Amino acid sequence: MSVIDIRPGHCDDGHDDTTQQLRQALHALPPASLEAVREQLISVVAHYEGTGDADPLVHFADSLLMTARLNRNPGYLRSVAEAEAEPVSADSGSVEDFMTRMQERYA
Repeated sequence: MSVIDIRPGHCDDGHDDTTQQLRQALHALPPASLEAVREQLISVVAHYEGTGDADPLVHFADSLLMTARLNRNPGYLRSVAEAEAEPVSADSGSVEDFMTRMQERYA
């Protein structure tokens, strides 16, 4: 397995902007989420090493990149802040009820 140097300015394949976006997304994560990302990365790398199947690794990287892009989207950030501000209670209803309320709100 080869080592890839992803420090700023060390990607010579024209993807330094993407590398920076991923780095920013990782730095923005709270510690618990960062630990989950680390565990998932270990899992997909182990899968690749054992099988040669890169699909889970590619999907993982794509998901990280999407997270980076969402974290720069003001509408997404506003929606997350609104959702976090809403009180959650045991009588909030089912997931289906929640999805219906969200669809009505943002339709």
